[in-house]
Amino acid sequence: METLPLAEVRANLSKLVDEAVRTHLRIEVTRQGRRASIRHRRDAYRT
Repeated sequence: METLPLAEVRANLSKLVDEAVRTHLRIEVTRQGRRASIRHRRDAYRT
């Protein structure tokens, strides 16, 4: 899992989505240094 600040995620969202789809990358998003969200491929929720 990669941890990135919200500002960096906003600036690179398209690239990060492409990378997550291609590599199953999970991204932890922080805001003001605190964990705010975790993003990953949609199919990770499917059973």
